[in-house]
Amino acid sequence: MSFTGLLDRRGTVTRKSAVILAATAIQASHVLSGSFSVDVQVVVEIAGATVWGTVTVSGTEESLPVSGVLTFTKDEEQRLFTSFNVLTGLTTSGFTGGTIAVTAVTRSGEPVQVVTTVSTDTPVRISTMTGDEPLTGAGAVPTKAAKLFFAASADIEDGDDVAIGSQSFRIIAPQMERYDSVRLHHFEVLAEVQEA
Repeated sequence: MSFTGLLDRRGTVTRKSAVILAATAIQASHVLSGSFSVDVQVVVEIAGATVWGTVTVSGTEESLPVSGVLTFTKDEEQRLFTSFNVLTGLTTSGFTGGTIAVTAVTRSGEPVQVVTTVSTDTPVRISTMTGDEPLTGAGAVPTKAAKLFFAASADIEDGDDVAIGSQSFRIIAPQMERYDSVRLHHFEVLAEVQEA
């Protein structure tokens, strides 16, 4: 049996981040999605463009449609001071080449953490840590832990949440890379069992 055959569960990996749109090639339009309990503003970063243009961000503020426009004349980061409760989309015009990235910030400029889905239907295997022994460490509150195994292609990071059926886990230790004789074989991570 192959290792991937041992990954007998499927999970959804989510990540908290201020990133709403990770750096991606500039297109005429990009879908932005985010609903926030606080007013947010966006920071747009353009990199690697050879010709610059405008970026329009759309959404709502207290259920009313709002949008804001930023004009770029060089590669840089600009903050749009329009406030949003919900972000719905972004359009660009005039750009040649380059990438665009968008993050959410509060009015005071602090990053706003949003939960984004990294992947769904991710193959994973769960191994309990010697039954229900609590995991403890310097200053740590005792927690129940498990070891999760992922294929080498999985996009996982410390702090990610993994939902597997009715179970939920938070990755609490950096991933351990395991190699066979030639290449990266799989990842193992320590995860805290989240109470329902």
